[in-house]
Amino acid sequence: MGALHARLVLDALLVAFHARLVLDALLVAFHARLVLDALVVALHARLVLDALLVAGASSIKRCSLRTYLSAYETSNARKTNA
Repeated sequence: MGALHARLVLDALLVAFHARLVLDALLVAFHARLVLDALVVALHARLVLDALLVAGASSIKRCSLRTYLSAYETSNARKTNA
C-alpha cells in the first residue's frame, strides 16, 4: 500500500511539474508577444516620424523654392526696369 501511495504522490508531482512547464511556456510566449507588440509600436512610431520629417522637408523645399523664385522674379524685374 505504501508503494502505491508513493507512486500516486510521484504522479501528482509529475503532473504539477508538467503543468508548471506549460505555464512557463505560456508566460514566455506572452512576453514574446509583448516584445513583438512593442517592436511593432516602435516601428510605427518611426514610420510616422519619418513621414513627418519628409513632410517637413518638403515644406522647407517648397519655401526655399518659393524664396528662390521670388528672388529670381525680383532680379528679372530689376533688369527689365533698368
